[in-house]
Amino acid sequence: MTLVGNINLLNRIQPKLWDNIKKVEECPALNTVNLIETKAKVPSLTIDRDGHSYVIHSKYDPVKEAERFVERFKESEVGEFKHIFFYGLGLGYHVECFFKKFPKVNFTLYEPSPFVFYNYICNRPLKELPIKHLNNIFVEQNPSDIQRFATQFLSNVTDKVLFVVLPSYEHVFSEEYSLFSKHFVESVKSKRSSLHTNLGYQKRWVINSLLNLPEVINSPNILDEAYKEKFKGKPCLLVAAGPSLEEEIENVLYIKENNLAYIFSVGSANKALLNNNIYPDAVLAYDPKETNLLVFEKIINQEIDSIPLIFGSSVAFELLTKYPGPKIHMITSQDSTAPYLLCRKDGTPIRKVSDAPSIAVLGLNILLELQCNPIILVGQNLAYKDNQHFARGISYKHRPTEVTEQDKKNFVEVEDVYGKPVFSKHGWVMARKQMELYIKTAFNKDSKIQVINTTEGGAKIEGTTFIELSRVINSELTCHIDPGWHQCKAQNIYDSSHISEKLTFMESELKDLPGVIEQLYDILRQLHRQAQQNSTQELNKVFSKLDKGNKKLEKNRVYKLFLKPMNRVQYEILARNITHVKFDKNLINKTDIIIREFGKYLTACQKDLVVVNKVFHQVQKSIISFTKTDKNVL
Repeated sequence: MTLVGNINLLNRIQPKLWDNIKKVEECPALNTVNLIETKAKVPSLTIDRDGHSYVIHSKYDPVKEAERFVERFKESEVGEFKHIFFYGLGLGYHVECFFKKFPKVNFTLYEPSPFVFYNYICNRPLKELPIKHLNNIFVEQNPSDIQRFATQFLSNVTDKVLFVVLPSYEHVFSEEYSLFSKHFVESVKSKRSSLHTNLGYQKRWVINSLLNLPEVINSPNILDEAYKEKFKGKPCLLVAAGPSLEEEIENVLYIKENNLAYIFSVGSANKALLNNNIYPDAVLAYDPKETNLLVFEKIINQEIDSIPLIFGSSVAFELLTKYPGPKIHMITSQDSTAPYLLCRKDGTPIRKVSDAPSIAVLGLNILLELQCNPIILVGQNLAYKDNQHFARGISYKHRPTEVTEQDKKNFVEVEDVYGKPVFSKHGWVMARKQMELYIKTAFNKDSKIQVINTTEGGAKIEGTTFIELSRVINSELTCHIDPGWHQCKAQNIYDSSHISEKLTFMESELKDLPGVIEQLYDILRQLHRQAQQNSTQELNKVFSKLDKGNKKLEKNRVYKLFLKPMNRVQYEILARNITHVKFDKNLINKTDIIIREFGKYLTACQKDLVVVNKVFHQVQKSIISFTKTDKNVL
């Protein structure tokens, strides 16, 4: 009866889980896990692995063992956490004991063995656990599940998490636990990086995209066919600011003087190149922060007007106002404004460039799109060399040029181009993996493009061939490029009448939005009144009004295009909180949470609406001015 009851419960809370677990009934490996009776007359489990038999719980008294284990956890310590992640379920004694001591905390169960989990649901009732606080049960079927589970868990849980590992699992499932720890730590770092990026940039991406719209309209797109004709089959150096760059300056200078390859500079590399009188054929920028100005301060301060800037449409708007040279744009995936407001004259879709962990990754993507061949990576260390972050001659007041003790705490060991270990960091590892993905994708499309990594001592990049730059000059660079490439007849491709129509519609939506938000505030006030009166029937009616009001908000184009992306992190938190309380039977509790969380979100949107209103009208005026003064702009 225990199994039947557990199946019914699983079908109610996680139906797909039982569909997967029941398959183990036909698997011979199920026989490697056996139920045994202990001296205390309660069951334990043994598992046969690698010629050895291991015991999951005490042979004498599993319950006493679990109680002693839980005694380690002090109320003052556990109280800091809002969620418990149990790695290793076994027969669940430690989980049951834990909740006798700490009954009201949310939790997740992770079991690395489907055979152990099957034995659990055959012999122990799930209802002994506080199911209303259960977030999820993960049962690993194969190692590839770990990354997916970790990503799903981190997407659903934002609270502070306490990890509780069943002690026997660190020994019995040592390989599985080690792999889980590695993947989970990587996922946590990626999530933190993504959250940090979204929190730091979410408003900047939107405001930059809006303010940069006149510059986008008034400049050609780097993915224009005219540029592709210029670059297709031509060699191009993608020069980054890694420590190895200083060793290649003479070779890069020789290439420049003899027009043997295009030179695209990313990040701070332009400073090292200009220090050696090397003017790159283009510099690339996409960073939304105002501090991006520091990267190009030499070009701006010296008013060098001959180097084209290829800019992402959500780049820091301050850079575009001060950059003295020609400008060419690319629509980035973080820009929600341009794809809606712009339309090509020929009706074909606008091609976007995916956002990336670094400008070097985005630069590689652009060169692959332009079909440069070969693409030659220079100074792309993606690892530390001689305790340096950058090539010598590149420095910033706000960050040290040499490795600090704090940097060393976050070292990640990777393989270099010679097959030797070298230290890197998480951000560089992410960038390298993204580069490898772009190269692999191009290869899968039967691309004949060769990507050469010339970075001596840099991290190995899968899909590239390591060749020293001096040898590349002799073997690959046999033709000449056009240093005036940016003067080719690339036309602006956007339809002016479409833009005018969209701006008129957006202005109407902008006028309507304050009323939509105020209507939602009024509904929240109604919810509060009905909750105070404990009127369940009336509350349900008001919730129906809230759904309709929210749908009206979601339909508003200004909200969808500007306010929602500007508060993407807050929106994710709101959506999670509402999902958690959606089926809460305590209607008053549910109402209080929704009023609080939705109210906070509306306040954030209302605050941003003031900024958007001002910027929109400024940009609208600028675009109308463009179209009136120069009919050839669009």
